[in-house]
Amino acid sequence: MKKIIYISILGTYKDTQTPKIGPLNSGLFGLSPQSIDSVYTLSDSSSEQITAQIISIFPYLKNRINNFNIDIFDYEDVLESILKIHYLRHQEDIKFIVNVTGGTKIMSLGAFMGGSLIGAEIQYIKQTPENEEEFEVLKIQMPKVPIYQMHTLQKLIIHILKNEANGKSGLTQAELRKKINKDYLGKKKFNFELKTQVSPQIISYHCEILEKNDLLIRTHDEKNKRANILNLTRLGSIIANFLIPKK
Repeated sequence: MKKIIYISILGTYKDTQTPKIGPLNSGLFGLSPQSIDSVYTLSDSSSEQITAQIISIFPYLKNRINNFNIDIFDYEDVLESILKIHYLRHQEDIKFIVNVTGGTKIMSLGAFMGGSLIGAEIQYIKQTPENEEEFEVLKIQMPKVPIYQMHTLQKLIIHILKNEANGKSGLTQAELRKKINKDYLGKKKFNFELKTQVSPQIISYHCEILEKNDLLIRTHDEKNKRANILNLTRLGSIIANFLIPKK
């Protein structure tokens, strides 16, 4: 199990001048106590007050809380703090989670930017409509590679899985390769033109990269255990129509 470094912005209640730890608590409740290496808060509230409130609910975090005092109206200060935390621990086998809820809009912007830059899982804590005291944890999946840096063949794979699977529940890698070599070799239907046949090894290589970047899921075909069925993740499906501009 990877250890988790949990980073959260904290706002302050105007009337009591106490930190808003509700969203932080909601995010932590869903994590195994053994998995949490440390918790970092970014706030202008008293560090002692923040620590005391967290420990009152999560006593096992007593020696795992670190507080960064930041300017709540300076997104660059929030961004820099997240980068500092990452710099201190990035060489370890650590998972970073950034909670972007509970602070000012500027704080959320800086936290979102920082979380994106370090490849963290980003959490947004949503209040339930029925009860303002209940929260729902939303995990915001970020692309692990910018769209403009994706290999053209990877763009084509995603495009085909989204638009040309003919209603099937995914395609095998063999079916995908056949379609690419048949329909795109030497043709100028899109701003993409294959010059040579694509080998099974090349297809497998690029599908593996797409899977690692959370854009594609490969599962074994129940009828043929040696074959992989390819399906897009939700994020892969969303961006599929915007990867290859039509002429």
